Amino acid sequence: MTLYKKTGSKGSISLHYRGIMCSIFPLTNETNESYYTKMGNDAIIRHMKEGYNIKKQIRLLTTYCEVFASRRYHKQKVAKLDHIVFCQALMGLIKLKQIENDDKNGWLCLKKPKKKKNISST
Repeated sequence: MTLYKKTGSKGSISLHYRGIMCSIFPLTNETNESYYTKMGNDAIIRHMKEGYNIKKQIRLLTTYCEVFASRRYHKQKVAKLDHIVFCQALMGLIKLKQIENDDKNGWLCLKKPKKKKNISST
């Protein structure tokens, strides 16, 4: 099972749905927590411009997350672009208050651990 996974200079953000860790994305100065949460906002606005009402968007985003999580659970391959779309869908559901950002669903920031200084006796 290979996740789209990188640790950025500031750590990483992991995305969970129904208790399954689905994706991990890097955190850097440019791609911080607000960058990923904004992806959900942008997806909602884009769908509104395309003519999807909120009810239809919720069904679409939920279905995508369900299928993606099922694929991850069964250890099937998932393309890099699918991870990005999953991030948009999950953040959109959180923004629309359909799921709570808790220990089963949502995102978790994993800050990069600080290196321990090697103190040696001389």
